Amino acid sequence: MPFVRRGGGLLRGAAVAGTTALITRNSMRNSANEQSQSDQMNQMQQQLAEQQQYQQQQQFAAQQEQQRQQQESAYQAGLAAAQAQAAQAAPAAAPVAAGGPNVMAQLSQLAQLKSQGLLTDEEFAAAKAKLLT
Repeated sequence: MPFVRRGGGLLRGAAVAGTTALITRNSMRNSANEQSQSDQMNQMQQQLAEQQQYQQQQQFAAQQEQQRQQQESAYQAGLAAAQAQAAQAAPAAAPVAAGGPNVMAQLSQLAQLKSQGLLTDEEFAAAKAKLLT
């Protein structure tokens, strides 16, 4: 009978050891699965962050392009206005040119005298009006 007791104890010990090994293996598998799921979740979060960053960059680029187009439009409008103003001013300058180079030289001399302080604003305006009429 003593032999049977020992055999039963050995079987029980083997069953406990086998169960422990099975639990340990299952625990390791569960841990590996949890790690894999955690890695997948981190990967998905990283992809989402990259997509959001890309979308923000695209929006910023679109805003920059829109601002550039607005600036270009404003520049073109200003240029057109300046050209129109210059075209209106050109016919007014024609009578001065019709007076010839002598009138231009005299106007230049008057401007020099004024800048030297030898003519007042009133004297300069009167002499200029006299030359242009």
